[in-house]
Amino acid sequence: MAVQLRSLDAPDSPNNPNSPTGATELRGLPSVLDVLELPSVRRGLPDIVAGAQSLTAQVHWIHVCEQPDMENFLNGGELVLTGGTGLEPAPEAWVPLIDAVCDSGSVGFIIELGRYHESVPDAGLARARERELPLITLQRAIRFVDVTHSVHKLIRDRHAEELRQRIAVHETFTQLTVSGADAEAIVQQVGKMLECPVVLENLAHQVLACHNHDRPILDLLDGWEQRSRDVQTEPRTAYDPSEHWLLTKVGAHDEPWGRLIILPGTDPPDRAASDHALARTIAERAADALALRRLIERDRETLEHQSQRTLLNAILDPGLTDTDELTAKARALGVELIGRQLIGGCVRIRTDSQPRATPQPAEARQREYIAAIERATAACPRVGTLIASSEPDRLLLVASLPAEQPDTEFLDSFASEIHRQLGELPWSCGAIVGFGTTTRVLPDVARSCAEAKHAATAADGWDRRQPYYRLADFGVHGLLHLLRDDTRVQAFVEHELGELLNYDQRNGTDLVTVLRVYLANGLNKSTTAKELFLSRPSLYDRLSRIEQVLRMDVTASDAALSLHVALRALDCMRGETSRPRGAADTV
Repeated sequence: MAVQLRSLDAPDSPNNPNSPTGATELRGLPSVLDVLELPSVRRGLPDIVAGAQSLTAQVHWIHVCEQPDMENFLNGGELVLTGGTGLEPAPEAWVPLIDAVCDSGSVGFIIELGRYHESVPDAGLARARERELPLITLQRAIRFVDVTHSVHKLIRDRHAEELRQRIAVHETFTQLTVSGADAEAIVQQVGKMLECPVVLENLAHQVLACHNHDRPILDLLDGWEQRSRDVQTEPRTAYDPSEHWLLTKVGAHDEPWGRLIILPGTDPPDRAASDHALARTIAERAADALALRRLIERDRETLEHQSQRTLLNAILDPGLTDTDELTAKARALGVELIGRQLIGGCVRIRTDSQPRATPQPAEARQREYIAAIERATAACPRVGTLIASSEPDRLLLVASLPAEQPDTEFLDSFASEIHRQLGELPWSCGAIVGFGTTTRVLPDVARSCAEAKHAATAADGWDRRQPYYRLADFGVHGLLHLLRDDTRVQAFVEHELGELLNYDQRNGTDLVTVLRVYLANGLNKSTTAKELFLSRPSLYDRLSRIEQVLRMDVTASDAALSLHVALRALDCMRGETSRPRGAADTV
């Protein structure tokens, strides 16, 4: 069967310098069809007699071969070109020949007819069609040297073009990283380069940033969590044929914190393989830029009070073992850590949207904040502090107070003085102060500071105002709300509830609601059935299905506790503070 070839003058011809895509696409290796469109090949009047469906296969090399045992000279990826000099004319010899060429990994077979062979035997045609091997006959004699020169030049040019394109991609995302572009800007750049929607999500399948291109944003993100849950990948970068998504994990290799998803809307087999390679290159470089940006934001510090910051960072190091050097350095800074009560603290400063004076740059504001905390410390007798800026408008500190002084007495006076000092700054409109557990052991200070950060963060959404907050002021829901963006909590929720969430999505059920109400009622089946408006046999059936899906006994105390915590964490990640009780639409 002959297949119509594109005209050499067509605007999308790979040889046309005016091709609109040639300067902007990563074209990759030429395909068999690209080779057949070369003038040096077209002179032979090529006729595709088999394997037309495989013409998009990439040609790594073109190999002229006249030996009858040509499989010994092939490595895979070649397009074989022969005049048939060494080929046996017997029809039965063509079947093993076609098998040998296919088994070697060659992507096509071109034979010149007329001089040694008038046609390809039917047996050879049948086997080539069965193996989907592109088999092309040439009706006229051509100069093989012209063909090899043209193809090898095309391959070399494509390699150079690919390298230039990869360098351009690398430079683009390097510049974005150096310029301090945020995640939204990086995602937008990916979408503009690939001209398709792009989504950045976390481990809970929540969208962190997106570029919708020309697709309505509501349509793009409709049911996103459920759609994303259906697409699970193991490699760092993988393609999902069901959704036509290209997905790249973002973060460290062993601890990713999200996925970057390209939505081209077209299956790569229907596109040029090089387009898919370009998307993969851009996605992976963007993922690297996003991961690096997250590290930069997490570790940002100011330049002031370097000694205190260095010392405090060393104290907060989880691997802290040798405390003698740190206590000596702290003593040299005027802060005694031995035989004292140590308390971690966190101060979050609220800035006024209409300040009384022109706001200063972030670094200058941090210096003023630190100075205000130092003045508050000076107002409290026999108290020392180490202070560090953890991020804009937030400070970490370690307070050292006498062993005999009640910590609550100190916290009341210290927090009040902090509020007074910060309140005098013209661009400040108050602060949230958090404190951790009091300790006398230096290695425990890191935990105390972590508790203080959690308390200050959780208090930001509270209506009740206090001079200071401690973690004990919040229930478990407050703690889970605080940790909702932690990848470990997200991984825990997926481990405990992922199978059940996926089952509900696939089958249109709502067993998660049944489990939620059952746990909330203390595993009381009678109360649960009444609340869900279900008969007891129906409830028993649903509970049995839940245990089958989760592969656990949900009435076991440890299992029930884990599931209950996972459900509360899921609510926090979805922004739901409470769940209405009642029968689901379909359970």
